[in-house]
Amino acid sequence: MFFQSKSNQRRILFIIDILVLTVSYYFALILRYGGLSRIEAWQTQYYAILLFLFYLCYLLIFLLYPRNRRRLTKMDPFENLVLVGYNVVLMAVLLFVFFFITKMHDVSRIALGITFLLYLVLDYLARMLYRKFLSGIRVEEPRIRTLLVTSVRDVMIAVRHFRSSAASQNIEFTGIVLVDADDTDRDIEGIPVAGNAEDLEDISSSPEYDRVFLYMPRSDTTRARHFAQMFLDAGKDVDLNISYSGHDMTAHTIRNIGDYQAIHLSALTESCRILGVDFRVSDIDEAVMYVTSHIDRLRGKYICFSNSHTAVMSRENKEYRDVQNGAALVFADGMPVVRQQHRKGYPSAERVAGPDFMETMFRATMNGSVSHYFYGSTPENIRLLSEKLPESYPGMVIKGMYSPPFRAISEEEDEEDIRRINESGADIVWVGLGAPKQEKWMAAHEDRINAVMIGVGAGFDFYAGTVHRAPKWIQQIGFEWLYRLFQDPKRLIRRYVVNNAKYIWYVLIGRHEA
Repeated sequence: MFFQSKSNQRRILFIIDILVLTVSYYFALILRYGGLSRIEAWQTQYYAILLFLFYLCYLLIFLLYPRNRRRLTKMDPFENLVLVGYNVVLMAVLLFVFFFITKMHDVSRIALGITFLLYLVLDYLARMLYRKFLSGIRVEEPRIRTLLVTSVRDVMIAVRHFRSSAASQNIEFTGIVLVDADDTDRDIEGIPVAGNAEDLEDISSSPEYDRVFLYMPRSDTTRARHFAQMFLDAGKDVDLNISYSGHDMTAHTIRNIGDYQAIHLSALTESCRILGVDFRVSDIDEAVMYVTSHIDRLRGKYICFSNSHTAVMSRENKEYRDVQNGAALVFADGMPVVRQQHRKGYPSAERVAGPDFMETMFRATMNGSVSHYFYGSTPENIRLLSEKLPESYPGMVIKGMYSPPFRAISEEEDEEDIRRINESGADIVWVGLGAPKQEKWMAAHEDRINAVMIGVGAGFDFYAGTVHRAPKWIQQIGFEWLYRLFQDPKRLIRRYVVNNAKYIWYVLIGRHEA
């Protein structure tokens, strides 16, 4: 069907935008002059040129601005409004530059203003109507029927971890082979178990599957190659997961080296000082890979996630700055900090937010390789975490959870907390006490807690479900702070409004180091 094609949808959207722009332009002239016939003859040529410039500016923006390439139906209404707003601002900037260069001043600023305002409103309404029309069209895309071959220990990891990414590639798991199972008369997450290793020869030639995904991170390569060759001989395409020391490799951890691809293992040695805090240059996957592979080295140490708010606190408070810089690792949990890293010569730096780090770590340790302890937040959140985490991340080893009282605790209580955590044998202690309390608590317990301590603030609230995170697109444009501000303005207004202004000021005056 014509409208099912993404390219056709974009063409129609371009036509809609141009028509709305034209209507807005002429209606603005009518409002400004009381009718097109009242425009002086000598002005007509200027307004004809201006309309052409509007078309040219919009064409450049539509083709070059990345967000215009997304499907209309993949963006929510507010995201569409922001996109139209961006288009309007970019057009205004381009026209301003043109007027400045050409000294063309014989057009009405009022007419221009009305055009931009009408275009913002009318184009948004037109896009919403078109979006509603497209949403009613059911797009049938062919599904790739895939057989999952894995072990009993890894099957839940494979199904949960890869289902979301497979869906975007039109992959559907339609059967499972458990190579080390005896009882196979069941299903897992609604997917039937087709057999075990003894049944592979018969299953390999089955017409019910188009492709095979071998997920065997802990199996020896000889056995995995044997299974792969069996399916290849039967005429089936095979995808084999890439792992290192039991860790799954992702797009971030696979690098191109000339004509080759290699697993990238970062030592996290690059750091960038911003407002006196030494931030490590990294991304989520590198950070998680480093921590999981250096658990023993990091025991007794702590990790911080710092944003513009805590960076300002560090800039203004030497004691807190020393706490931050005393951490084994400090990651940039905020787009303003990441953008400053880019300006200071680290273009590969990405945001490593505490909640995202938790998500990636939980998924990476569903194989039981690393155990967890949760310290902080409220008793209600702890209860919700104890229910939700095992369901969402099967195989994840949780050694304990505890919500300390919301008051100053005695020395005896503190010693009891230390004893309880250490006796649990956990590898990671997630600390959710809020900044700056959690960073100070971790620094005070350095080398007293026999695990790596990671301060994640509101991460407990997000995974308990008591606070909702901003949508991904809001996080990407750096406005998650505004989303959270609307959720709890009374508590967060000073943190985000005042401290964000201070952050900008400190960066502008160049006081990056104490």
